[in-house]
Amino acid sequence: MPVTFEGGRQPLVRQLPKSRGFRSLNDKVLALSLSKLSVFNEGETVDLKALKDKGLVDSGVLKVKILKGEIKKKLNIMLPVSASVKAEVEKAGGTVK
Repeated sequence: MPVTFEGGRQPLVRQLPKSRGFRSLNDKVLALSLSKLSVFNEGETVDLKALKDKGLVDSGVLKVKILKGEIKKKLNIMLPVSASVKAEVEKAGGTVK
């Protein structure tokens, strides 16, 4: 008799409900427009902590990427950005690290 035999009743594996869905192990990345960074003053450093302090992202957000937009202020950005954003920030006199 097999070890998994349970005396004729429904096996435990078939009694339990199936786990549905899929949950990714990777963190979700929030996309933020460059235009929304206009709330910062000239020459300020923009990082995740500064975005949370200004109320642009929620406290639960772990990763942010800055995407296309327009800005006229000189800012120091310490976040991942797209190539077009890097060109726009450097044209305004800021830096991207």
